[in-house]
Amino acid sequence: MKKTERIIYSKWIFLVILLSAWALISLNFIFTLPKLDFFTHDFEGHVHYTKLIYELKKLPHPNQGWQTYQPPAYYIINQIFSPLSENHVLMVRLLSIFYGAVFLVCCHIVMKHWGIPQLIQLLILIYFMSIPAFVHLFTTYNNDSLVMALSAAIIAALVKYYFSPKPYLLVLLFLLTALGVYTKHNIILLITSIGILLSGAFLVRAIPLKKIVIILLPLVLGILMIIPYLRFHNFHNTGIYLVQNIKSDACPSWNIGKQVGLARFFFTPPAITNGEYKYPYAFDENFGAFAPKNIIGLNAIIYLP
Repeated sequence: MKKTERIIYSKWIFLVILLSAWALISLNFIFTLPKLDFFTHDFEGHVHYTKLIYELKKLPHPNQGWQTYQPPAYYIINQIFSPLSENHVLMVRLLSIFYGAVFLVCCHIVMKHWGIPQLIQLLILIYFMSIPAFVHLFTTYNNDSLVMALSAAIIAALVKYYFSPKPYLLVLLFLLTALGVYTKHNIILLITSIGILLSGAFLVRAIPLKKIVIILLPLVLGILMIIPYLRFHNFHNTGIYLVQNIKSDACPSWNIGKQVGLARFFFTPPAITNGEYKYPYAFDENFGAFAPKNIIGLNAIIYLP
């Protein structure tokens, strides 16, 4: 077998193992829990937004529902599964698993360019995908799953362009950023962070100014694509550009106990703790029936009642 063929073969074996592990973890998580729906505090608002678009055949008023202040891309994509179908929620949650797979592959691309060996990559990513926050994010009905996948894709395309500058990657950066800002506005924080990082690299003379401008241009243009939506949808209907959640006043105020619980949920290493998914809003009262056991960090693979 030639060297090139061995590299390609090794790459495909790596991806098969990586994605199979993710499928095992995520599908087990979905199908072993007693209910399939209420695993996020704003679940009903997201589903309602999708149904409104389906029924109205247009974007709803920004204040017509709990989540209708959000940009529409995620909910438009969800139309591929009829909101009137009894399997709609399940199918969208399976789509979230796909977004998780995109995220993992993009992480692989970044680490490959860093020269990290495949075995180390695999151990890192399997450990990472077994952390409760990751499983929760990419198995629930929420627009965070899509925006996180797009964010990872932006970083991967950025790294690829840095090492191998090709014009199509700039086009890809523009498209990913535009879709991202139409999914959730907080992707602007990612673009801002990239700008700060590149500025720091310029100050230490690690990257020329011309290359920074070329990289930032499609990112900035992608962000600016949200302006027509803000003007002709948000401002036209409400008189303001950035509409807030109509239930924000009803949401729980800052609570130290809940914030600590949230921090533990995101930063608890599964190989060290008992691996239970602790988060104030993540699951309903039936969650107690789900007791994942901790095997080398794969805390969602084995279900023992």
